[in-house]
Parts: sequence; C-alpha cells; structure tokens
Amino acid sequence: MTFKNIKRNEIHVPVARGLYHPEFVKSDNYLCKMCQNVYNLPPIQVIDVGGDQYVLSNGYHRLSVFDFLGMNDIIVEVLNE
Repeated sequence: MTFKNIKRNEIHVPVARGLYHPEFVKSDNYLCKMCQNVYNLPPIQVIDVGGDQYVLSNGYHRLSVFDFLGMNDIIVEVLNE
C-alpha cells in the first residue's frame, strides 16, 4: 500500500455521473455528515496510469465531498504500487 498527497486535477473519474452534484451533496444527510468529518474519512483509492495521472477506483462519495468543499490536495491510496 502506498499513500500519496496528489492534486484533484490528477484524478480521472471514469464515470463522471458517479460523482454527486454539489446541490445533492448539500441536501443529502449522509454526505453532509461526511463534510463535517472530512479529515476522518479514509483515503480514496486510485490506480496510477502514469504521467502523474490516476483513475478513481473507490471513493466516489468521498471525492464528491472533497469537490464540494473545494479541496485540491487529496491523500489517496495508490493500489498498484
């Protein structure tokens, strides 16, 4: 297991509709609780595809919350290192 701090724009989401719209994040109780505890959430999981680019493997809810909160630096678990 390798953990890294990477920029949000380095994470590609293969199915963009898998992420939640900011208005939905605001209205959903579960996602609002995640926002309140954002620093206690486990890292999202990504696959390194080279060239400082990663594909999201696990963590669509968390990444939606990070986007909603405007977080640019994200700690991830890189699965294939």
